[in-house]
Amino acid sequence: MRASKEELASSLKGFLSIHHRFMLGLIKKSILEKEALLTELDQQIYEHLKAHEMKLDAKLLENIPGLGKDAAASILAEIGNDMDKFPTAQHLASWAGMSPGNDESAGKKKVAASRTGINI
Repeated sequence: MRASKEELASSLKGFLSIHHRFMLGLIKKSILEKEALLTELDQQIYEHLKAHEMKLDAKLLENIPGLGKDAAASILAEIGNDMDKFPTAQHLASWAGMSPGNDESAGKKKVAASRTGINI
């Protein structure tokens, strides 16, 4: 850091006007309201998983390293728990956009990037 200790200390001293305090209060209230909405949505997702007997499948998906409760719920919401729609694992990976393409013409290889898949 290029700033001296004195400059850093003075930058922490400030003045909050009544308007600033009001705006910070509104922002805090907005954050709390959004957190309450997210909690309500999480509860609705859990109830849906439970009603459609996907809870066990979600628990199995959570055992995959890097996948948590939210990612497992997202996967089940996108593809369900019936894998008969996909003849092979490669078909599922391709549907999800996780398989990069391979374009070769006249001996030159052009590797295509994976498309944007489901957001996990």
